[in-house]
Amino acid sequence: RFLIPGLWDMHVHGTAAAWSYPLYLANGVLGVREMWGPSDANAWRAQHAASGKPSPSIYLASPIIDGPKPVFPGSIAVADETQGREAVAQQKERGADFIKVYSLLPRDAYFAIADQAHKRGIPFVGHVPYSVKAAEASDAGQKSMEHLMGVALGCSIREEALSAEVPKRGIPDIIQQDVRAFETYDEAKAQSLFARFVRNGTWQCPTLTVLRMGAFLNDAQFVNDDRLKYIPKGLRVSWDPKTVGYLKEMTAEDWAASRTDFPQQVKLVGRMHRAGVSILAGTDTLNPFCFPGFSLHDELALLVEAGLSPMAALQAATSNAARFMGQLDRRGTIETGKIADLVLLDH
Repeated sequence: RFLIPGLWDMHVHGTAAAWSYPLYLANGVLGVREMWGPSDANAWRAQHAASGKPSPSIYLASPIIDGPKPVFPGSIAVADETQGREAVAQQKERGADFIKVYSLLPRDAYFAIADQAHKRGIPFVGHVPYSVKAAEASDAGQKSMEHLMGVALGCSIREEALSAEVPKRGIPDIIQQDVRAFETYDEAKAQSLFARFVRNGTWQCPTLTVLRMGAFLNDAQFVNDDRLKYIPKGLRVSWDPKTVGYLKEMTAEDWAASRTDFPQQVKLVGRMHRAGVSILAGTDTLNPFCFPGFSLHDELALLVEAGLSPMAALQAATSNAARFMGQLDRRGTIETGKIADLVLLDH
């Protein structure tokens, strides 16, 4: 047998659901980064600790901070600079480990959040909003970018024109936009962007697992997954392709575009890794067919498919995660004196 550090899934949702904890632990996932935290992180932690239930360690976001008409109900709606600064101050006070920004943030509010987060000493991560370019987000200090949002656009010689096309249908339009970006991919522009990520310490959490789901959710073979037996019935119903909201807007052309886009996204991760960009392993659990615990192993395999070595993929879920959180002194490697979050594996 051999020993590895406990794995971390660095993009999950739904850690308030205690049924998921055994699935994480059984898969060696001993830590998660919750990407939509409660309104009061301090109160949530106290309640979680009092439950006494074995669970992964949880690195906790603020609630999603989005524009005045947010994508999801329950987000913190921000319309201007003042509200952006207030949201950061409130969440810092309430104990969030980091601030989570989202797609519909107005440009001025986004940069106010970035400035306030810097002043308050709290990291901010999340989507690259439609109003901001990936290079600008990196320069503003966004610590991690999720789902490769904005990266393909930043590698395109038509970035300006494509960025002006706001995705009115959400995911279907983002997919079409990405396809056009990859068709106009410019190697020199891409390398310049990747070098900026390296220089600014901008991490990428590609979540290839959820991107693959977005490409194959209309495939009967893909959705016939034995692991569904571990998922509560109510959630399984919500994962049914017939009930997933954005799928109702997906045309045959959109599905074809998604099948074209996904392999390009996988290649993009490999290109960034070879350029020295820091990578985190994350899945976007509990989105459809993103399984607690199990799907992190899918993500590691996809990172290897992208061009990372098996060791580099493991590091994305262990030492990289610890380094990202500022916890490498106590997690992420097997050393005397560190927290004993360890996984014993058969050869």
